[in-house]
Amino acid sequence: MSDFDEFQIQLSLKFKIPKEGVTINSILYTVTASMKEVGKAIAQALLAGIEEKAIEEKLMAEPGYSLNGHQSTERQIKASFGSFSYRCAQLYDRIKGKTVIPLQEKLSWPSYRRYMNETLFGCGSLVTDISFRKSVKEVKRITGTEISATTFHRMFQLLAENYVQWPEQKDVPYRFLMADGTMVRLQDGRGKSLGKKEMQWAMGSIGEGEPFSLLGFWLNTEWLQIKKELKEIIDYSKIEVLFADGEREIQALLENGMDLQRCVLHGEKELFFKLYLDGFKKRKQEPFKKLMSQLPVFQLNKARLEKLSHEDKEFVEEMAKQSRQGLEEIIKMLNPDKYPKARSYLLNLKEDLFTFFDVWLEKGEWIPLTTNALENGFSQVKNRIWSIGKRWTEKGLINWLRVSLQKIFKPQLWAELWDSYLKTNPAFQLTSMEVAYQWS
Repeated sequence: MSDFDEFQIQLSLKFKIPKEGVTINSILYTVTASMKEVGKAIAQALLAGIEEKAIEEKLMAEPGYSLNGHQSTERQIKASFGSFSYRCAQLYDRIKGKTVIPLQEKLSWPSYRRYMNETLFGCGSLVTDISFRKSVKEVKRITGTEISATTFHRMFQLLAENYVQWPEQKDVPYRFLMADGTMVRLQDGRGKSLGKKEMQWAMGSIGEGEPFSLLGFWLNTEWLQIKKELKEIIDYSKIEVLFADGEREIQALLENGMDLQRCVLHGEKELFFKLYLDGFKKRKQEPFKKLMSQLPVFQLNKARLEKLSHEDKEFVEEMAKQSRQGLEEIIKMLNPDKYPKARSYLLNLKEDLFTFFDVWLEKGEWIPLTTNALENGFSQVKNRIWSIGKRWTEKGLINWLRVSLQKIFKPQLWAELWDSYLKTNPAFQLTSMEVAYQWS
């Protein structure tokens, strides 16, 4: 006995086609616009067919029911492809003296709800890039479905809190850890500013040339606590190198036996900021900029490093030597009385700037020189948080990050999230379609 039924819909479409002036784009545009109405018609037909079966099954299984003869109030349904209405049939329970609606029972259709979870899909896909308010406006423009920003926001919070899950990563042999943070503006539930707090995140890679994957994100959390939580997420004992842009607090993630690689790009740029703080503006910084740019460490990039082989060992050793010596010479030029901040900065930088040389000379593999992998991945997040959403509640920001980071960093989980949220049944699908046409 088959565990599914086949249901056939006969759909007839009639188009008015002008004899002149039709372009390929006008055809595609008209088809796209027509899909809204086609979608509504198919949905109504499916509801009617499933309702027919549901009533038949109810009457056969429970003889106490009889047809009511009335229909329920017409229900408005908001879907991602548009809005439509449907009036459900009713049955009367003669034993209990109450009315039931078979279709609602069959489909687990919530009462008194116009917005189904499926409605959220369009807005939920857009809100990673634009505001909640603009998301609902854009969906209304495209599909005609109108959902208030307040309703969307409320449904979005429930999605984030109850359905977003991250996979176990204990078995992934991460060797490299990259971490960073940025300030965000927070507010309380009534819109009162709470000032700026730090949002932090960490990413991991399994080795040379491998991409960095998001491990987690935090809001206003001590880095020591973040390390504690990372140890629950991954096998922390396998981490060999921590990559950071220079914040001392991030170094709390270090463990015994773990190396630190400071971002080369940030290392150079930050010196000029320290010189500015010491009172030396752009023109007075030029001699130092010229000297820094001449150091081999600041002339390297991924493409150049990949061309080097073990036969170039002496060349690499010479580059490392010149870089270290050159940086020491610049430090000697910085009078501690005139350049206290810049000198102190370089003294700290030199300890962890050349780790990538040491790793290559020891293991023959190039580790990243910069934190660009992390910066590039989070540029979209930063733009959305700072430029589009000006201030956030702590709960609202965390929920937005839960959903949006899956779409940005874990696209395979994005599809799984919606399957779980919508409780989709993969067996329910279109199995065949026949198309014929004729001129009238």
